[in-house]
Amino acid sequence: MNTSKDLVETLQSFISKNGIQESIHPFFKRDDFTLYNGDSLEIMSRLPDNCIDMIFADPPYMLSNDGFSCQNGKMVSVNKGKWDKSKGFKNDLQFHEAWLKQCHRILKPEGTLWVSGTYHSIYQCGYLIQKLGYHILNDIVWFKPNAAPNLSCRFFTASHETLIWARKDKKAKHIFNH
Repeated sequence: MNTSKDLVETLQSFISKNGIQESIHPFFKRDDFTLYNGDSLEIMSRLPDNCIDMIFADPPYMLSNDGFSCQNGKMVSVNKGKWDKSKGFKNDLQFHEAWLKQCHRILKPEGTLWVSGTYHSIYQCGYLIQKLGYHILNDIVWFKPNAAPNLSCRFFTASHETLIWARKDKKAKHIFNH
């Protein structure tokens, strides 16, 4: 019987090779946990089906729009990079669908998905989670008591993020340690 450590070693080897010339090495590794830093679609494409217990996703919010925010009492640009720039509603939706499909493929039937987001992206993700056949377990509000102030004074302050917790297979038994 394989241990969690054996499975992690097998998956790392699979990700590093898998017929692709460029190796991807773990960013952080500990016992039964491995963290990769890279293009998630490429990394997930190298994983076998039904091999992951849990995925936590914090996808781009598509906020790099030349706007500004407040950080440490100073006005700062919201631009984070090309990866966070919206390509329009349809293309953003296609992007989210691509990574959510890969997550669905690699999750075990009892595997769970956590997606964190703001109103800029979480509703697209929630729609696609349902469209792709996941079973939503909960939506959770993460209140931010120290949220950036609303500098324009034309909107309420965005003081929370929403997390969607979903299971791959509606009839499977997920793990819940509370």
